[in-house]
Amino acid sequence: RLLQQFDAIGGAVLTVGILGGTGVGKSTLMNALAGHEIAATSHRRPHTEHVLIYRHEQTPLSPRVLLTTTSCKEIVHRSDAVRHIILCDLPDFDSMRGDHRQEVLNFLEYLDILVWMVSPEKYADQQFYEFLQVVPKSSRNFYFVLNKVDQFFEGETPEAGLSQIERVLARLKDYIKQSG
Repeated sequence: RLLQQFDAIGGAVLTVGILGGTGVGKSTLMNALAGHEIAATSHRRPHTEHVLIYRHEQTPLSPRVLLTTTSCKEIVHRSDAVRHIILCDLPDFDSMRGDHRQEVLNFLEYLDILVWMVSPEKYADQQFYEFLQVVPKSSRNFYFVLNKVDQFFEGETPEAGLSQIERVLARLKDYIKQSG
């Protein structure tokens, strides 16, 4: 769906924000999209303290983004797989100080798409849903990703793992619906 949306805007630059809790795999997802490491992953928590903006060396930042007062750090890469996509790794919602939370809320206006990442241990984190409630809504620009689903299969039969995923997805959809 992201590629279809990108095609619809005619090859312009797409600015995508990735938001989630500590350790859900935001940097790992960006590296997978790029086809190689553009974002440092860390065992240190929290890793993302500022908005990290990843852009191809030949892709300029939008003039709108240059006007932001949000604390940002720009990282330039050479991955052609995401040449026309600016990826923004947002601070972890579950470890943000009050001022970081407001900076992230202010930065959201510069994004075309927001990807909310959760993992099995984080999908029921109330801070995620509290944050979702205060974010300006545009459902066509929100995507939700349940990462680390392999954890549901550890020591389980394939049927039991799939059953767990179905239960978690149903709860996740309910939480999202309740959050507006």
